[in-house]
Amino acid sequence: MFCDFKNIKPLLQKNLYIYHWYPSSKAKILEGKIDHIKLNKEDGYEVAFFIAEFMNKHDLYMVRYVYAIENILHSSNIISVESWGDLVTEIENRLFHKIDVGIYYICY
Repeated sequence: MFCDFKNIKPLLQKNLYIYHWYPSSKAKILEGKIDHIKLNKEDGYEVAFFIAEFMNKHDLYMVRYVYAIENILHSSNIISVESWGDLVTEIENRLFHKIDVGIYYICY
């Protein structure tokens, strides 16, 4: 199953997190010019794209993973982490090694 950022966008928890929707970010994603170096966690398109890429990498398809990944991205102890690679590692550790990160992050 393939996950696209367009499918993730409506699932983002806009009631919990504030996103900006920059047309330039959407254009970069559509043109395949996203750099995979630094993630702007306030940019809704970048967050949706990051989540879609992560889910595709790990063959995840359930909505609960969208929420879990998004919650980890915005958790207070990694709020300053912007590196794409560091964020992937952090999320992998929390999702797949069952580190206790709170009830909203638990994967069943």
